[in-house]
Amino acid sequence: MIANLPNKSDFQAQLLRAAAIDDEDPTQACEQLKTRLAEALQTIESRPLFNHYKINLTALEEFSGRDASKRFHLGSYLAPLFEEEECSLLALQFRKLLSSLSNQDSIDGSGDDLIRIAQRLVSFEKALVFSRELGRFLQDRLGLVFPESHQSYLVEQVKKAACRNRVNSKDISVVVQGPVDPIYTPKCLRSIREHLPGAEIVLSTWEGSAVDGLDFDRIIKNPDPGAVTVPISLPIYVAANLNRQIVSTLNGLKEVSRPYAMKLRSDTVIRDTGFLSQFKQYPMRGDELRVFNERIVSLLPTSPDRSLRSFFMPDFCFFGHYEDLLFLWDIPLGASVDGQEFADIDELVNWFTHRFLCSTEQYIWVNCLRKKHRLPIEHNFQQSAELARLTKLSFVNNFIMLDWKSFGIENLKHPGWKQKPIPYTFEWAMSVTFDEWRSWYKEYCDPDIGLVNTEEILEKKSFLEAYLKSVRSLGLNISAGQGSINHIDEHRNPLSGYFATEFEKIFGFAEEYRRQRLAH
Repeated sequence: MIANLPNKSDFQAQLLRAAAIDDEDPTQACEQLKTRLAEALQTIESRPLFNHYKINLTALEEFSGRDASKRFHLGSYLAPLFEEEECSLLALQFRKLLSSLSNQDSIDGSGDDLIRIAQRLVSFEKALVFSRELGRFLQDRLGLVFPESHQSYLVEQVKKAACRNRVNSKDISVVVQGPVDPIYTPKCLRSIREHLPGAEIVLSTWEGSAVDGLDFDRIIKNPDPGAVTVPISLPIYVAANLNRQIVSTLNGLKEVSRPYAMKLRSDTVIRDTGFLSQFKQYPMRGDELRVFNERIVSLLPTSPDRSLRSFFMPDFCFFGHYEDLLFLWDIPLGASVDGQEFADIDELVNWFTHRFLCSTEQYIWVNCLRKKHRLPIEHNFQQSAELARLTKLSFVNNFIMLDWKSFGIENLKHPGWKQKPIPYTFEWAMSVTFDEWRSWYKEYCDPDIGLVNTEEILEKKSFLEAYLKSVRSLGLNISAGQGSINHIDEHRNPLSGYFATEFEKIFGFAEEYRRQRLAH
């Protein structure tokens, strides 16, 4: 992380790169950054900013060829220039960075904050240049005139183009799926009423569930399809709730009455509506492995580059068009596996690591994709450069992927590492950041979105490279955290015991690496 960089010169180098400054002389580069910040402040404070860009709706449509996605793209660039609140926030942030640069012996604020401010400077400058160039094009090439009396109307039209993504909560159906928990589920339902006023709530649970006193609009009580059982030893099985999740989600979606839908677990609460702010923010898409009409907002996945899992995606929550969510969840049920077909533990381990494909998070997405595309994947831990590429393409062409906080939800049953992995642990190294998802979007969909912060991605790669040099590669990752090693019982679960010694080596090394990095 930037805030943990060992010295001031390294931090300044990162800051200047974030501001798109390439100068070998750090003193001169810092002066250049200060000049640009001062100019931006002067522009912000010389209201009204819309003097930089005067355009009416007709001109906007003529320039974009009446293409809604292009018009939205124009608006998303220009709306921040007209928002008083947004400009005040920009000015405050730019002043903060200027103050830190003027007193370079003491960096004010966290490194991450200042890096983001420098990136906002680049976005602001890009919007200004874009508006001026577009204004010149419209006036010089099309001979358009912008009367002063039209300015307030013009500003409003551009705002509307940028905010077209904001969905009214009255147009949303929330499918709350899963068992009714006496503590978690009432909190889940209350959070929906608070943050999505007017939304329809469809509670899709199991026959026999106690639902008296719960606040919902529709209730579906499904027969329990049971767990999918998979042998992890002889004769020990692990039970997965794959079919329960498919049945309760799909049947709930079939009953919704609004154009937009959200799938939410019954033990999860909404904290804010960040998912609505991000919906439709990334309009450019490619055709490869594309299956939805529009992107669905989801949680960030596991990295296909830094783990042994392809197409591995969290299934806690999704938001998007009703038809797209229905397509995602309308898949075949999973089948249990009979452990009696394996002669011994070695045969079981070989099947588990080379032929098994039923991990819930993979099963849902792989089976959805296979309705329209052929996928070269046969088992959970299959890895190749092509599979990693296809995984990233499938994610970036179908989803906007956010962390838990940015999405605006919290799972009450599984707090901790699942929602925010501890730095320099394997969960942290395998997790994808929003900047990493944006780097895929930049690579495969829209090369013009601007700078992407790749520092954490590089640090995660360095961490994994370091441990791989120190211990033998397993070819399999089955651990959820360091504490799980303490719970392994080799007599009860031979498959876990099979890997216990190697995991102890890895976690011992990982903890030492983490201590060294954080000590800097």
